[in-house]
Amino acid sequence: MKKLLTLFFSMSILFAFAQERAAGPDKTDQSGGSRDCVGFVMTSLASPSLDEDDLVQEILGPGMTYSGVSYTGNDVAAGKFTGGIAAGISMESGVVMSSGSLNNAIGPNEEENISRDNNEPGDADLTALAGEPTYDASVLEFDFNPGANTAIFIQFVFGSDEYTEYVNSEYNDVFAFYLNGTNIALIPSTTTPVSVNTINHLTNSSYYIDNDPPDWWWQPDAPYCTEMDGFTVVLTATGAINPNVDNHIKFAIADASDEIYDAWVFIKTQGFTPIEEDHADLGIMKTASPEPWYFGDNVTYTITVHNYGPDAATGVLVTDLLSAGLQFVSFTATQGTNSFPTPPDWTVGNLANGATATGTLVAKILDNGGPWDNLAQVESNEDDPTNTNNQSPAIIEPETSPEVPIGNWALYLGIGLIVAFTVIRFRRIL
Repeated sequence: MKKLLTLFFSMSILFAFAQERAAGPDKTDQSGGSRDCVGFVMTSLASPSLDEDDLVQEILGPGMTYSGVSYTGNDVAAGKFTGGIAAGISMESGVVMSSGSLNNAIGPNEEENISRDNNEPGDADLTALAGEPTYDASVLEFDFNPGANTAIFIQFVFGSDEYTEYVNSEYNDVFAFYLNGTNIALIPSTTTPVSVNTINHLTNSSYYIDNDPPDWWWQPDAPYCTEMDGFTVVLTATGAINPNVDNHIKFAIADASDEIYDAWVFIKTQGFTPIEEDHADLGIMKTASPEPWYFGDNVTYTITVHNYGPDAATGVLVTDLLSAGLQFVSFTATQGTNSFPTPPDWTVGNLANGATATGTLVAKILDNGGPWDNLAQVESNEDDPTNTNNQSPAIIEPETSPEVPIGNWALYLGIGLIVAFTVIRFRRIL
């Protein structure tokens, strides 16, 4: 009986430790990852050149005044960012807040558990929202007078290293924008707060961008220059405000259930500015496969168009002119019509905020020339606030078909005959 109790006690201890997650590395004191990669530049409140008022001024629109600024949390968990377009979040600059460290979002993505435990308390409002205890809260609050404006439109991106391993778990990292006491950071056309469990690769996936690092060294790197394993498209929090008087807003983010695996929320520069006309940030990505390529082979181009919002895109058009040395074979798409090869246009049609369309272009390689840099471009009827992601090249360079000298063929044949003779003779001896 004593042995059974000892075994049971030992297994219980092992099980308990198995449930406890280990913190990953921390880039707080680094400028980035181990490989060069263009992306975020972070300046946190730990810098003597930045304070809480600077953050408020960064996100307020013109003509708005503010007062009563307060920040609660670790200084490395709030600040400003630039380089967001290069990092892949489709917002160039603004304010960023984290449940860990701002620098832990800097790419490339090399870890699945980037973590900083700031030993800070959680936030009661976020705990109620997540349904789990919260830790390491970063909270910025202030009053603002919007002048004659009656609504605000805050563009933001949420990301976390909880993706994708801990989706639909208790580690539901969460954030909120409380405008006069009500959270307005919601999934479009719903009353559902944005969090790891509500936007991911399984749920509301049209608003989710995957950036998981490779599991093995031979696999391709994560597609975006950020340590975040996943993040949302650009979303817009909207809310009615009282004109010409003070309104109160609270920005808050925290870890859920434990203090590790960081999360971030990015708020666009002048994010309070009312959106007076339709804006649709279209992005395009073009890739080529399979590799290597030889004369006479087909190359398959995959063209993906994504609307990062905040509004729907209408009249979406993709143009892709094939380089010399390539001959059009076929084009198929998930939506729309095409007029390949002349003119080389794919009329996608309309794309809702967060929607994606994919086209597959197949071409035949006519010679061993190159390299050929084929460029796909996208446009729509709406104003595009970020033009840097409207083009995507795909470079291929056909290789010379492998040739084996006749003398080598004779050598290979001779070796094969010797091996076959040896095997047959060995069997007869046995």
